[in-house]
Amino acid sequence: MAPECFCGCGRRVRFSRRTQNSSGLKVESELEWWEAYREAVDQTGAELPDTVLDFLSDGLWLHDNLAALVHDEDQIDAGFENRKVTRWLKFSQTSRRKIRSDLASRH
Repeated sequence: MAPECFCGCGRRVRFSRRTQNSSGLKVESELEWWEAYREAVDQTGAELPDTVLDFLSDGLWLHDNLAALVHDEDQIDAGFENRKVTRWLKFSQTSRRKIRSDLASRH
């Protein structure tokens, strides 16, 4: 049985799109962590730097393009490349580990 789309729409994913679906799940998970982090920072009265907000915007763009690929839609941005997903995920995971490490060292 084919897996369902990462976006939650319930569509079955074709075999040829399973890699993008898997990447979409990873991007979505990272974005959820960053959204929780942003909310925690907001509660302190601080603001995230514009570079972080730009990074999150890039992640949303990747998410939307991955969903379009998995859905076999034609609205994929011409600048989209799978390697951009890989780089974004690697940077996200590295940044997240650094943030957690910095927070742990403060306590």
